Amino acid sequence: KEQQESYIKEYEKAIEAKWAKRVAILEGQLKNASTSQENNESESAAAIAAKTHEFEEERKIMQMKMDKLQADAQREHKMLETLTKDSKEQNRLLKKEISDLAAKNEKLAAKVTMAEGASKHVDKLREEVKRAKEMKKILEGRVKQCQEQVDLTRETYVEEREKRIRYHNILEDMKGKIRVYCRIRPLSGSEKKRKDSISATPSDKYTISVVKDTGRDREKTFSYDEVYGPSSTQQQVYANTSHLIQSAYDGYNVCIFAYGQTGTGKTYTMYGSDENPGVAPRAIQSLYKLVEKGRQTGKVEVSCYMVELYKAKLQDLLCDEKNRGKNKLKVTKDRRGIVEVRGAEIKLAPKEKDLFAIMQQGNENRKVSSTLMNAGSSRSHLILSVLIKKQGKKGKATFGKLSLVDLAGCERASKTGATAEQMKEAQSINQSLSALGNVIAALSSGSKHVPYRSHVLTNLMSDSLGGNAKTLMFVNVSPSGYNTDETINALNYATRVKMVKNSADKNSESNSKALEERDEEIARLKAEIKALKSK
Repeated sequence: KEQQESYIKEYEKAIEAKWAKRVAILEGQLKNASTSQENNESESAAAIAAKTHEFEEERKIMQMKMDKLQADAQREHKMLETLTKDSKEQNRLLKKEISDLAAKNEKLAAKVTMAEGASKHVDKLREEVKRAKEMKKILEGRVKQCQEQVDLTRETYVEEREKRIRYHNILEDMKGKIRVYCRIRPLSGSEKKRKDSISATPSDKYTISVVKDTGRDREKTFSYDEVYGPSSTQQQVYANTSHLIQSAYDGYNVCIFAYGQTGTGKTYTMYGSDENPGVAPRAIQSLYKLVEKGRQTGKVEVSCYMVELYKAKLQDLLCDEKNRGKNKLKVTKDRRGIVEVRGAEIKLAPKEKDLFAIMQQGNENRKVSSTLMNAGSSRSHLILSVLIKKQGKKGKATFGKLSLVDLAGCERASKTGATAEQMKEAQSINQSLSALGNVIAALSSGSKHVPYRSHVLTNLMSDSLGGNAKTLMFVNVSPSGYNTDETINALNYATRVKMVKNSADKNSESNSKALEERDEEIARLKAEIKALKSK
């Protein structure tokens, strides 16, 4: 602005000086002309007239120049006025911009002040965060200590609980209680396709929980000697079964049987596959290890028979196909109370491979068919009885029996989609299992009368349920909510079986030392309890 005002003043001064100079020149010319006129008055009138005319012409020229100078001055004056106006407008805009900048400056100053205050607050918050982190670290350490204590307490509780159950099981074995293991199979392909919910899950090693969709008691729990989840392996299942093979070899009557709804994996548990053998193949392997060891100090003879109960009729699975069904088989008991099947072909099995071949032959002859619940549904009850006769150096003989029973599954026609023939088979299976349930109910309630003779199946298993056998039951169940009712029924059934007591005695030629041997067994079990406590 100051530069513009200075420029305008200088421009005005220059114009005034220019005009003053030109006026001075004109005035000098006029003065010279006047002087010349006075000097030449004496000249002739003609000369004067000529001079006057010349002067007049010159005056006109000068007047024209003067007019032009005035026009130029006016034009330059207008330009100066316009420039002055523009300068004032620029000055106004500059003042406004300066005012705006001042306002912004005030706002920025206010923000700076606020930022300085916020910075102090942030520093304070940082200090608080730092203290909070330190406190968090201390608390995390305390939580970790507490969690370690909780884990230790939980582990101690689980160990103590397992020991208590283990001791309880040993005492129950001493009392002759039947052991019950529960196994939950994985969801099948059809169940996954239906997107079935999972209702049965293992709560721990000894408890299974079943959740119902409706009803007052939506969740039920059942406790058994062992509970195996869907991820359990065949080896894990057999690991807690192998001790019974030692008992059979030592001269006891041992029975291992599988019960459950059709399609729950009973046959898989008992026999498995070539890649994953079940209880029966593993038991045979364990037995022959004992047999080979026993043959180093004495004589051991192994034989077996294999029958199926199909439509309430016993059939020999080891006889020739042309004679199958013709031989009349009869269930009896020997003088020791051990069940025998008279008329069944008993085959010697000197080596492990011989017994495997016999077992394979029997399984191939067994009745199976496909249903909606199971592609290879067993339509009969299968009993493989392995007989072990052991002769010691002193001439004393013991007779052991290992019965491996794969019961056919109970089923509902509405779920299996059974044909007419399969319906008859299912009715026969359900009748036999119902008779078995009546026997178990009588035994568990302490009834004086036990209806063993009500059915061939119950007669076959009379020495295993309430008899003189060491018995292990597998109850196989489905995890699917589609089968919840059947699962609960099977678990209730197994709970009643667990209440049954047997009286297992070693079978020998001379029973005069029976009490002594029982005392030895009790002493052995007490030693095992002591050893477990020391661990």
